[in-house]
Amino acid sequence: MYIPILSAVFSVSMSVTRRQTEQKGQQVNQKRSYFHFFYLLLVGSLLLSVNSQAASYTWNGSVSTDWNTAANWTPAAVPASTDDVTINTVSVNRYPVLVANTILNSFTLNSGSIDLAGFILTCNGTTTLKGGTFGSSLTKGEIKALGGTTSFGSATTSVTINTLVTVIGPVVSGMQNTTFNEMVNFTKNGGYLESANGNNVFKETVTITMTDGLRWSLAQNYPDTFYKDLTITVNKPNGNYGVVIGKSVYKGNITTNIITAAVYLYGTQEATGKLIMGQVGVQPYLYLTNFISQATDPLAIQMPGLPTAGNGGVIALENCVFYGDVRFWGYQLYYKGCTFFRRAILQKSTWVNGTPNPARVADWSSAWAPPGSVPTPIPNPANTGSDGVILNTLYGPVIINGGATWIGGWFGANQRSIFYDEVTIINPTNGTFGISYSNTADVFLKKLTLAGSLFTFGNSGAITTFGEGVVLQDGGVYNGLNLQKVVFKGTTARQLTFGSNTQLHLGTGFVCESELTVTAPHLYLDGAKFLKPVTLIKTAAGDNISIGGNVFTDKALIRNRASSGTIQMATQTQDLTQKSQ
Repeated sequence: MYIPILSAVFSVSMSVTRRQTEQKGQQVNQKRSYFHFFYLLLVGSLLLSVNSQAASYTWNGSVSTDWNTAANWTPAAVPASTDDVTINTVSVNRYPVLVANTILNSFTLNSGSIDLAGFILTCNGTTTLKGGTFGSSLTKGEIKALGGTTSFGSATTSVTINTLVTVIGPVVSGMQNTTFNEMVNFTKNGGYLESANGNNVFKETVTITMTDGLRWSLAQNYPDTFYKDLTITVNKPNGNYGVVIGKSVYKGNITTNIITAAVYLYGTQEATGKLIMGQVGVQPYLYLTNFISQATDPLAIQMPGLPTAGNGGVIALENCVFYGDVRFWGYQLYYKGCTFFRRAILQKSTWVNGTPNPARVADWSSAWAPPGSVPTPIPNPANTGSDGVILNTLYGPVIINGGATWIGGWFGANQRSIFYDEVTIINPTNGTFGISYSNTADVFLKKLTLAGSLFTFGNSGAITTFGEGVVLQDGGVYNGLNLQKVVFKGTTARQLTFGSNTQLHLGTGFVCESELTVTAPHLYLDGAKFLKPVTLIKTAAGDNISIGGNVFTDKALIRNRASSGTIQMATQTQDLTQKSQ
C-alpha cells in the first residue's frame, strides 16, 4: 500500500530536477514543487514509522489450532514479523501450531504450549520461555532467539523444550527449571554479568560460545545435568572472567576451547565423561574446584601459555578428584586439596628459546598398572588431615616437570602433599624448585628422584618427611641441592649419592634417624642433626666451608676424596659431638 506514495515522491523529485534545468526563471513554481516534495516525503515517513511499530497479540484459540487464523488471536489478526506474541493457558485447551517458518519481534510463553510442526520460529527481539511446553516431541522444529535478551524458566515455573535451540545475543538473563530435550547452541556476544540459578536438564549436546561480555554464570544455586557432550568456547576481547558453571553433573564429555579469558567449573562437579582441552589461545585460564573426574581414560590438559610472564596458561585445581591417569601442562600450575588415584604428570611449561619444554614421551606413554595398595576411589574423599591441614593425596607415581615452582603451592596456603608411590621431579631451568615450600609440608613414602638444577627443601619453614627406608635418588642433579627441614624417618640405613657438580647443603632442620652415607662433589654442613652413625664423603676439588651448628649423636666419618681442596667445619658455629670420633 506504500508503493504509490513512494512512486509519487520519486516522480515529484524528478519533476523538481527538470524545473531546475529547464525553467530556471520560474522561482515561484520551483518553491511550490519543493514544498510538495517535502510534504509527501514527510507523510510517507510517518506512515512507514507507524507501520514499523510492533503490535501485541495474545493467543486465545477460540476457533482452532491454526496460527494463521485471525480469530485465534486477540486482537483478531495474524501476527506479522514485527509483532509481539504471548501465549498463556486458555480454557479451550487449543494451542497454536505453525504452518510455515515464522518471524516475530518478541515471543513469550508463560504457560500452555506451542507446536512448531517442524518449522523454525525466529525472534529478533526478546524471547521468554517461562513455562509450559515449547514444541512437540514428534515434530520438533527450531527456536532461533536472535534478539537482545533471552530467558528460560523462572523460580516458580518450569518449561519443557522439545525443539532445537539457537540463541545468539548479548544477554541470557536467567536459565532455570528448564528441560532441553534437543540440541542447544548458545552464543553470547555481549552483556555484562549474567547469572542463572540452575536446575536445568540438557538431554542432548550443548555448545556454549562466548565472544563478548564479562561473565556468564550457570547453575549458581542448583545443579544442572548434562546427559551428552558439552563444548565451551571462550574468545572475547575482555580477558576477565568467562564462563562459570556451578555444581553440575556431566554424563558426556566436556570440551573447553579457551582462546582468551577463563572457564570455571566449581561446586562438586561430577563428571563421568572425559574433560578434553580443545583449542587454546594466548590467555587461557582453567579453574576446577570440587571437580570429580570419574573417567578412567587418561586426562590430558595442555595450556602452555606464552613465554612472557603472566600471559595465561593457568591451570588451577582445588579440592578435585581424578580417578584416571592425568597430565596437566600449564604455564602456571596450582593444586590444592586434590586426590589423584592413579598416575599424575604435573608439568609447568618453562620456555626455552621461544618453545615450551616438551613432556618426555616416555612419561606419558609408558604403561603403568596400579598396585593393590591403591585404595578404591570414593566419590568425595576427605581433603584434610586429622590436624586440619589441607591435603594433596597422590596414590600413583608422579612426575613433576617444571622450573622455578613448587609442589602444590596455592598462593601460600598451608597444606601437605602425600606421595604414596615413586616421585620424579625435573627442574630444567636455573630457577629454584621449592619442595615443602610456601608453607606446604610434603611426605614421601617411596623413592624420590631429583633431576636438574637448584632444589630447595623447607624454604618457608615446612618440614619434608621421608618414610621408613625411602630413598632420595640423584637423577642428574647439578648446582645446588639444599636439604633443610628434612626428616628421614625410621631405622633403615640410607645412602645419598650425587654426581655431576652437585653442591649438597645439609642445613638447619635436617634430621636423619637412621645410619647414613653421603657422597657428593661438594658438601656443606650447616645445622644438620645425625642420630646414627654417618659417613660424609667429598669427591670434587675445591674448598667447602661450612658454618657449623651440626649435632652428631653417634660416630661420624668425614672423608675428602678430591684431588685438592678442603672440608672446613664449624667456621662460625660450634658443632656438637656426643661420641668420640
